[in-house]
Amino acid sequence: MMERKTRRRTMRKISFGVLVLILLCGCSVYRKAASAETEDKQKEKTELISVDDRLPSMTLKLRNSVMKACENGKYGAIDETGMPVVPLEYDQLTILSDGQILAETASQYTLYDAAGTSQELTAVNQQVQNWDSFRFDLTLNLFRVEKEGRYAVMNFTGELLTEQFYDEVQRVLSVAPYSSEAPVFLAAERNENGYEVNLYTSAGKRITSKSYKQTGADGVFDVSYYEDHAGGGLVAIRNRDSYDGIDLNGNLLFSGADHVEYNESIDALIAEKDGKSAILNQAGQKVDFIYDRIQRYTDQSVIITQAGKSGILDAEGKIILPVSYDEVLYLYGLPELTEFNVRNGAQRQVIDQEGNVLFEHHSDELYKEGNYYAMRGTGGTMDSQGHVVSPDLNLYRYNGKDRYTGEIHGISCLLDENLEIIQQFPDLDWISTVCSGTRCSQNYFQFLRESIHYGVMDRTGEILFEDAEIEQRGDVTLISAEEKIICAADSLTQALPASAEAAVHPTEIQGVSGIFIGEAGNLTFYDLDLKPLYTVAADRIVLELPVFETEDGTKFKEFIIEKDGKQGVMLETGEMILEPVYEELLHFYWTGYGMAVNQGKAAVFDFRGNWITDFVYTLNENFKIHENRIVGEWYTNASEGEPTVYQRERVITDESKGS
Repeated sequence: MMERKTRRRTMRKISFGVLVLILLCGCSVYRKAASAETEDKQKEKTELISVDDRLPSMTLKLRNSVMKACENGKYGAIDETGMPVVPLEYDQLTILSDGQILAETASQYTLYDAAGTSQELTAVNQQVQNWDSFRFDLTLNLFRVEKEGRYAVMNFTGELLTEQFYDEVQRVLSVAPYSSEAPVFLAAERNENGYEVNLYTSAGKRITSKSYKQTGADGVFDVSYYEDHAGGGLVAIRNRDSYDGIDLNGNLLFSGADHVEYNESIDALIAEKDGKSAILNQAGQKVDFIYDRIQRYTDQSVIITQAGKSGILDAEGKIILPVSYDEVLYLYGLPELTEFNVRNGAQRQVIDQEGNVLFEHHSDELYKEGNYYAMRGTGGTMDSQGHVVSPDLNLYRYNGKDRYTGEIHGISCLLDENLEIIQQFPDLDWISTVCSGTRCSQNYFQFLRESIHYGVMDRTGEILFEDAEIEQRGDVTLISAEEKIICAADSLTQALPASAEAAVHPTEIQGVSGIFIGEAGNLTFYDLDLKPLYTVAADRIVLELPVFETEDGTKFKEFIIEKDGKQGVMLETGEMILEPVYEELLHFYWTGYGMAVNQGKAAVFDFRGNWITDFVYTLNENFKIHENRIVGEWYTNASEGEPTVYQRERVITDESKGS
């Protein structure tokens, strides 16, 4: 193994005066008038705290899980530090959804827990040769046993869980949460008209009191599992043309429903019967079909209508608007649900959470933008007291501060915070803000011309670029136009050559939103006032690695950077973990390890920059590992003696490079 390198921890600092000189000479800098608040912020000193000196003593907080590993054709399991949990001596190995590990050699099975304690499955192993076929079914988390073309399932104690053999045995799909394994399976027996279907829990309890008749076309059965908020489970199963709902204790929750579907807004099953609806969100509780209608309101709520009155139900099952209004109308733009648009009789009102009337109006559909309400459908705009400030203005978007976009008599316009027209644009299709989530550009707006040409204007209405691309990344606006790229924060804007686009990387470090900009061989991290916080000798950020977290709760970032075509690893505060002298760096997420490549050979390093192996591993053009090492993500064990490198079974392709 090669001698451990001593890391060069260098960060080249350039004085603010020199940086200003470079910026003024090398690029165009536009400084807009900053508000008093921005000026105060600029006076504050932003300090980033380095963990560089603490790295040698840091221990990463890793997920408590194990991975399948292989070496020389034998399988085992390792934890996320690379330590073996199951010896690499088995023909095959399966990691179960509950964290247990099933190992098999020559059709003999051993079960391990996550700590590596083994249990020989003697009762299972003694029966393997008794059946026509015998295998572990990962979809069921049980053994599938075949006899004369029919099937049953067996648990780890060697017990058959069905009282008979069936033509089909399948797991039941979970509709919510999607990633969960349903603790129930179906067993179906074929007849002349299709199948008779029964349900069993994974413990072997039959929960259907009768067989359900289904066609089972193409081997697909209409059965779905749902887990409620308390962790209880229920199953919806079809019987000819109707549905029953059953919990895992076999209790019948409803029967004869015409339709059942999962509603993502409130994370519940909705069943319909004879024109009425019921919400299934609690296992063990029989449901009543009491709602006339259930319809989506927001991503986390629905409008419910009962006995001719409507209200709103949230995803927790709480009534957040009483079912006492003739109609709940739509009020968009308020995901926090602090105001509602309702109708009682002929009167339409906007009310608050307590039901207090804020104002009355005459629109079925409102969209709140800033301090105003757009009356969609009827047209016009109201203020927060319900006064129509402009019957002709169709309000579009708000930039979160002091600008609106809209349309008056079919003409697009840019407006100030009082809805005074700044400028009108008869030849534009529309004008819109540029946002990322709730963060919008304060100074730039996108427009569309002739249905195909996108451009950019500033906050004064001056058209800056035709045929330009603009996007918001966090608090930074990026504009690509006329062979240059514009990097803009609220108070400052910097123009760079288009070739520098790859050298621009918005990010957040220690709660400080900012942007990396590479220019003339230097990579500088600026805050949102474009004040440089530090500079290193690098060209660009290649990859921002996931946040590392240590056992004491410290969080920090590292970046793969590039300098003159070579790659290295940089700490978030600019110190070089590995100098940029390597052809390529691959980082193995969630492990604290990576792999460096030079002259076709690869070596493993850790997040501190320590070398775990020599450059002895060979990669071909598809990044497949030779020398009996199975392709995939690398994990290392350097606990004693020579370190051993294991890998997960997943091909590293060009598309997954660096992951």
